[in-house]
Amino acid sequence: MPPDHSGAGQQAARVSEALCALGIAVRIFTSGKRRLPENTAILGVPTFRWPTSGAGSQRVRNLWFAAGLICHLIINPRRYGILHVHGMPSVLRALGKVKKLFGFSVIYKATMDGGDDPARLIGFWGDEVITTVDRWACISRAIADGARKAGVSEERILLIPNGVDISAFRILNDTERSRIREQFRIPPEAIVWVTVGALVERKRIGMLIEAWDSMPDRDCFLLVLGPANRHPQTGMPTDEPNPYADRLVEMIAGGGLEGNVRLLGDQDRVADLLGAADGFAFASIKEGSPNAVIEALACGLPVVMTSLPAAMDLKQLGGDSLVVVDPTPQAIAEAVRNTSTDSRQVPVGISSISIEETARKYARCYSELGI
Repeated sequence: MPPDHSGAGQQAARVSEALCALGIAVRIFTSGKRRLPENTAILGVPTFRWPTSGAGSQRVRNLWFAAGLICHLIINPRRYGILHVHGMPSVLRALGKVKKLFGFSVIYKATMDGGDDPARLIGFWGDEVITTVDRWACISRAIADGARKAGVSEERILLIPNGVDISAFRILNDTERSRIREQFRIPPEAIVWVTVGALVERKRIGMLIEAWDSMPDRDCFLLVLGPANRHPQTGMPTDEPNPYADRLVEMIAGGGLEGNVRLLGDQDRVADLLGAADGFAFASIKEGSPNAVIEALACGLPVVMTSLPAAMDLKQLGGDSLVVVDPTPQAIAEAVRNTSTDSRQVPVGISSISIEETARKYARCYSELGI
């Protein structure tokens, strides 16, 4: 599993929790900051944390993580029937060499279109990776289509969108909204838009700030929820300065936007702030199928987003609640100004992608593979 600070890691943990509720024995294998391996739990799911390598390149850290997984399998032979890999392609080549020895099947879930999707991995590693992966879990039709074109047979492709916790991400009543706005010092009558994402270049928060700077009437707020302690290119946690985050602060000050654009940092109350908002804006340049957009739709918010390969799926899910625009500040600003925020409505398709439904789809796949 990816580190659980990431959106992909949180998604994997929630699905693992739902799988346990279905009676399926699950153990999470992920990284940790300690010097020694650690047995712990995430959302009540037994978890083994392999210590991160403190130095070296990303390639060295990937090899270190793959080595840790293989060691874990050697120590626990025949314990696992399926290895469900989430967004960690560095382990696939190692698994291909040992899967027959240990007798497990491999499901791989790509988390980034143009990053670790089947088409890119197969293009990089060749047919070796096709034989290693028994099922490719594709979170968008664009990723599934790429897998087909890369030579993956139809029976090995699963189309399983990311799930959303519909008990947490929901429409709030007026009392709840007022309470949250008061806690975060948001004016009761303000029109508030939110975006969610780490302060890294890929998320293009700067483009949203430019859009707000171009609006003639400064009566619309933008709240940015996301950590700044990330590498501006890789998005990984770092103690080093983040020049992109510093540049965003300068953009806000330079445009006189301190009263309209607020960087709220990493938040554990994303669902509350989405519920208290009036709209959601998203300008990321590269995603698999962004959880943040799905969560905003589950909160009944209108969404303005720039085009992504997964936008076709999201538009089908969100219907009139979602508008896809060109990746320019002007297009974003125009769409935000023209979007009605008078009411909130959850698209009917949201219930079909609940965390529980996602878990049930994976459970059916496990059954087909003999687990």
